[in-house]
Amino acid sequence: MESNSKILKYVLEIYKPMDVDNLWVRFESPSPFMAIHVGDVINPGLWQGSEAPQKMLRVLHVEHSIFEIGNRITHQTMIFTEEIDCIRDLQVLRFS
Repeated sequence: MESNSKILKYVLEIYKPMDVDNLWVRFESPSPFMAIHVGDVINPGLWQGSEAPQKMLRVLHVEHSIFEIGNRITHQTMIFTEEIDCIRDLQVLRFS
């Protein structure tokens, strides 16, 4: 008996600050990631090449792509950011 069920894959890609072409980190999961919105702040502290805890990322743009290849459906979310100084800029966000 042949199964027609689809395999779902979720991909979260975060690009280097102020760069739409250079991927910094990519995560894959069989479950959806939490929603990320413009204005959210991301801590890249444990990623390779990170300067955290001095720097954080603020989300500038979120783009989604959904596509099907064979029996796999992929929901890809691409996050574009700017680098912010975590102490100065986060204090402004908290108190504004």
